[in-house]
Amino acid sequence: MRILLTTQRIECESNQIDFSHGIGYLTAVLREAGHKIKVLEADATVTDIDSIKKVLKEEDCDLIGIGGISSAFPAIEWMVEYVRKVRDTPIVLGGGVLTSNPNVIFDYLKPDYGIIGEGELAVVAIANGTAEGLIKFPVIKDLDSLPYPAWDDFDIEGIIERSRPIAEGRRRLSILSSRSCPFLCSFCFHTTGNTYRRRSPVSVVGEMKELINRYGAEHFRFADELFAWDEKWVTQFCRMVIDENVKATWECVGKPGYVPVKALPLMKEAGCESAGLGFETGSDIILKSMKKKTTIAGAKKAIQQYRDAGIYVNGSFMCGDPMETPETIQETADFIIEMKLDHVVWMGFMTPYPGSEIYRKCLERGLITDEIKWLHEIGNSTALRLNLTSMEDNELIRLRNKAIDDIREALHLNPYDISDEAKTAFMKATTGLTGRVFVTPVGEHTRISMHLIRCCISGFLDSDKIRSERKFNGYPVYMRTPENIVKLEPDWVLLTAKLNLRDIIKDDLIKCGVDENKIISLI
Repeated sequence: MRILLTTQRIECESNQIDFSHGIGYLTAVLREAGHKIKVLEADATVTDIDSIKKVLKEEDCDLIGIGGISSAFPAIEWMVEYVRKVRDTPIVLGGGVLTSNPNVIFDYLKPDYGIIGEGELAVVAIANGTAEGLIKFPVIKDLDSLPYPAWDDFDIEGIIERSRPIAEGRRRLSILSSRSCPFLCSFCFHTTGNTYRRRSPVSVVGEMKELINRYGAEHFRFADELFAWDEKWVTQFCRMVIDENVKATWECVGKPGYVPVKALPLMKEAGCESAGLGFETGSDIILKSMKKKTTIAGAKKAIQQYRDAGIYVNGSFMCGDPMETPETIQETADFIIEMKLDHVVWMGFMTPYPGSEIYRKCLERGLITDEIKWLHEIGNSTALRLNLTSMEDNELIRLRNKAIDDIREALHLNPYDISDEAKTAFMKATTGLTGRVFVTPVGEHTRISMHLIRCCISGFLDSDKIRSERKFNGYPVYMRTPENIVKLEPDWVLLTAKLNLRDIIKDDLIKCGVDENKIISLI
């Protein structure tokens, strides 16, 4: 069978541009089963809409696979509807978007096949004609039984090039050494529940060596939900990396309170440069509410243990848990400052993603009444989607922004590493601008760039509906649409997006009717 598999198309502020492991594994197992596969990389930074349409319409195939995470739902819905409009090829839908809410999503999008959970066994069964409808197979216990992902079917050089800003110029690729997570935090959703499984060190090291030999990989990101916690496995892995002289550095994810202490020196020797720990908060009250199964004392101890081994520590944070208060937000800021977590600080908002415990509670409380409408609005956690606290929306946003600003000031951080040359050029370009000036997009990068603008502005433009319903920095926000461009008649549009989205948004502005000569970018 000839099968077209598509990666998800999602546009966000994240710099985390990476290989699509899910499609990589599906491609590998389908090829092993004798099927012919074409991969459509539909990431917003890779392919424009017209090119995506051309492939979806004209590719010679007998089955089209579409899927992704819940935040990509609008793009997934568009793909399904477009395929239905231009051809009658059967569609198989999978990924977190379906698994988190199978009956609702299957009934709404009406694909020919739906895969709940892991897709390898199910997609081969569909391709072989031995399964139909909504399908769920048991989790794969032996991950070593799977072939390596089909790297050659992807634009690996493009992935490496786009990751260079975060890999400091090195050839960076990612590996998945495990699946799921044994913990059940309130805000998280695992496609296979908390059934945690690991590949053997032999398999993982073998893939690292393969990627070094084939693509010249120099640095690896372990894309696991949780990597550094099982001391025995980590020790075996690191010894194998050292014994086999694997020449590469790497980064991974760990968990405060569950540190493989004895393995840390080996991790450093084996090339580990940094570990991201899911702190989320600096408050014990919020940790308990989130069901994180750790404490702030444990987090502080973990930071010191990693640092003693020479491993740099970064971490993730969020605010907006139902128990959040002004005091707990301040505790988080104080924790980051005290522990000198001097990476670029970003603090998202707790967002009820389908499948999570917090999402189920929102349904029970009537905070979410239309699940499909919510999927259209959910986006990512950079904007406040649904306020779960007892604070007013604007107060929660203000406190979160103040915490970020206080942290940056205390730790002397240069947000997003904007160069002095870029700052000077942007300030010079915006000095003396007159008329109707708008800024796009809305987001944290824009907020911290506002002090560089040397003219009066009329408001903001953004592609996000939720953001357009709230003021930003006291100014109105308008949807970035052709209709609004005609109505607003901007004389200038200031583009403050980060590098990976700049060209995409610029093209969008031009398509909406903005004269290219009236767009000024922060470069």
